[in-house]
Amino acid sequence: MFLHGIPDFWASLLPLAEKLNPSGQNIFLDLPGFNGSQSPDRLTGLRIDRVVPALQLAISRLSREPVVFVGHDWGGVFAWWLWLTRATGIDRFVTISAPHPAAFVKSMSDDVQWTMSGYARNLATMPEPIDLDLPALASWPMDAAHREALLEALQRSDPNAIAGYYRMNYPLARNYEISGVPGGCVPLLLLYGRSDPYVAETTFLGALDFANDKLEVGAIDGGHFIHLLQVPEVAAAVKKWMDE
Repeated sequence: MFLHGIPDFWASLLPLAEKLNPSGQNIFLDLPGFNGSQSPDRLTGLRIDRVVPALQLAISRLSREPVVFVGHDWGGVFAWWLWLTRATGIDRFVTISAPHPAAFVKSMSDDVQWTMSGYARNLATMPEPIDLDLPALASWPMDAAHREALLEALQRSDPNAIAGYYRMNYPLARNYEISGVPGGCVPLLLLYGRSDPYVAETTFLGALDFANDKLEVGAIDGGHFIHLLQVPEVAAAVKKWMDE
């Protein structure tokens, strides 16, 4: 089961799925409000504590067998919270370019991470009506056909939802902490790009201070969008981890 991040849609994870599970069943989800999927009636419906139960329900309805849940960016954030809340019906997790929630909140006190997160605070505090530069948001894929498909998906998306995930969930304070969060009870692999421009490597590695021995962390040469731009490397790392 694959869940994308922002700004993205389900098809960006298709090449990775074809590498990881070429002969099996792959399920792709769009975030609520993306690519024509239904937005909640109120922005509070985008809060982590609302989205995670909805994902748990989707998992129970869409698969009779335990799934491997793969999430990138915001999809990875929700993977973390499914893991931390010990959601059922999931055999293991792969979270890509998404730091551990407690480690990320702690990193806000670091000037480097605070500066790297400036784009997100801009989205979280953007005045209404939300006016997004969609061509710029869709510019990250190297393949022209995928850029066009992503732009069309973002044009079908709800701009209030795109900004709303940040507005409802993103840490805007530098002295906030998440404490008492247990580790998950199934294996989880965190993969990140060593040159990610939005999350510092120390922030990713901070997961080791908050998780248990079910967590493994790995780095890939690349930036934030390694799920599409470095598919062979990501697939090889996931396969090695699953084999072990």
